[in-house]
Amino acid sequence: MLALARIIRVLLLLSLGAGAGAWLAFEPAAATPARPPVALAPVPQPVAEAEDPIRTQPALAFIPGQTAPTAFGPGPGQLLDRPRYARSAGVRKLDRIAKRLKAPGATIDNPCIAHDVQGHCERTALSRVFGRLDTLLDDDESKRQRVSVVTFGNSLIASDRVTDVVRHRLQSVFGDGGPGIMYVRPLHFFGRRAWTGDATPGWFHEYLTQHYGGRPEPKYPLGITGGHHVSFERGAATTWDVSKAERFEILYLDHKKSSSFKVEIDGTFYKRLRPSGRRAPTAQTLAIDLPPGAQKVKLTAEGPRVVIYGATLEHPTPGVVWDTVGIVAASANTYLLVDEDVLADHMAVRQPNLVVMQLGGNENRRIDRKVFTYQQVVDDFEKFVDRMRETAPDADCLTVGPIEAVYSHTPKGKEFETRKWLAKVNDAQRRISLEKGCAYFDFYRAMGGEGSFWRFHKAGYVSSDRIHPRSFGLDVLGELFARALFDAYQEEPRRYRPATPALTAQSDADLGGEAG
Repeated sequence: MLALARIIRVLLLLSLGAGAGAWLAFEPAAATPARPPVALAPVPQPVAEAEDPIRTQPALAFIPGQTAPTAFGPGPGQLLDRPRYARSAGVRKLDRIAKRLKAPGATIDNPCIAHDVQGHCERTALSRVFGRLDTLLDDDESKRQRVSVVTFGNSLIASDRVTDVVRHRLQSVFGDGGPGIMYVRPLHFFGRRAWTGDATPGWFHEYLTQHYGGRPEPKYPLGITGGHHVSFERGAATTWDVSKAERFEILYLDHKKSSSFKVEIDGTFYKRLRPSGRRAPTAQTLAIDLPPGAQKVKLTAEGPRVVIYGATLEHPTPGVVWDTVGIVAASANTYLLVDEDVLADHMAVRQPNLVVMQLGGNENRRIDRKVFTYQQVVDDFEKFVDRMRETAPDADCLTVGPIEAVYSHTPKGKEFETRKWLAKVNDAQRRISLEKGCAYFDFYRAMGGEGSFWRFHKAGYVSSDRIHPRSFGLDVLGELFARALFDAYQEEPRRYRPATPALTAQSDADLGGEAG
């Protein structure tokens, strides 16, 4: 019988030609050399769906009626093996918490945006960034390419919680490309402190949400960081740790009223920058090739009005760099206050492969308070997505919807009632995202839909303001997002590649814990 099956297979191949050959190459039974699993972590055995509370269904949603090929076109060699999601101790811990919270997770809507002549999907909204991730699995180091992600969001990610879990999961598999954007010091009292400079007094800051709703315009143009620090006295300084970096850049504003500032590397003078005298303020970048063994870079203002957007720090080897820009009370409307020219200059410096827009919560509250109408919120979100597409045309885009939003002060018996505009805002963001060729992740559905915020509250994972998750609640949200992103990556059609990846991952430490 086995010999007969082989004869039939050969006859079928001869009768159908090269197309059949390509089809047969996709079959699991195709003759490819045996290979060990990728060494990320002990590879988990398949488990019943009920045992995995987060990963619930395939993570790729094509346009209705379209089917995804197993690979993008026939080619020589083996299909690229993509790593499984490593279920380390930290992941399993968050899985158990998510199960108790009845947070099932959700898939990423990843639409097909290009088709071949036969009508099959040729490219999805996330194909380019996933293709870059594939290069980081290559045995040939010269073929590995940096993967840059920029995330714009609100207070949910202002402390770099949620996104820190996603960053860690990606970097542990694909390599740590560095911390990316770092501020002079935190923009907010609870802002992230891990990746900022160690600043002296002498700085004040401006950021997006200080300047909306009829408030004065920012004195200096805002850029990619959503805010900046301005010196108000001579000697204002900040020091960044660059001990693991090779590439370091300072983002600053050249304007005619600026004082000069100097840069030192490990106490040794490196460079002094003076204003050029240009009539119009212009975003500038100071790129520094750090000497081997460099530990600290210090920037010192030599007077007032030195405007620093931040610095970028990257490691010498290619990997994933995930920039987090989280501004308290931000919405699409406030992000439109960013200066278009400065944003374009900063995007050109960062060269993102993926832009993530994580908004919606503040929009719900402002509709309820009649600050904005529903239509204004929809229009502003569409404008924001368009601007991101225009300033980063080579980047894929992913929008992330709001978590469940509830009324903070309600009569007894109606506590934690879901805000009435949440579903409509969520649906509008999804519709606009897919129409614009962006992928979409429904955080509201992922955390369990209506009633989920109450469950988080009962478990002690909601702050007293009844707006912000805290502690392990933030880490669970990050895990839900990371899992959905990995699932979408697994479901993306694979490419051929002759090399066999030999990949090791960093140990996966727990990211959970009480918020500081």
